[in-house]
Amino acid sequence: LACYRDALGDAEIKARFFASAGEALLAAGRCKPAVVLTDYTMPEMNGVELAKRLSELDQSVRVIIMTGHVGEIFDKLLATTREMTNVDVVAKPIKLMDLLARINEILELRDKGLDK
Repeated sequence: LACYRDALGDAEIKARFFASAGEALLAAGRCKPAVVLTDYTMPEMNGVELAKRLSELDQSVRVIIMTGHVGEIFDKLLATTREMTNVDVVAKPIKLMDLLARINEILELRDKGLDK
């Protein structure tokens, strides 16, 4: 988490970090995030379930799900999220510069009103 916190801060992207998906959901109801970066595998719920619940709160939120799963599991995850237009799935390890570029692209589209 520290490397993400540092990279986002260096890129002047305001970010909040949470210990659990439940905490993130509670905060999302109050702060309306533009982008949520999450892992696929978590104790309370997986990243897909978190993305679905976030979408119920705000259909405009974009979710980037990171996963270390490869092969068949990764392919199933892609198939599961294919219909979810607000979700990107990326394989770990991901280069921080690539992740920052994707986040900035999402934010720029939102600022231009093209994120629908």
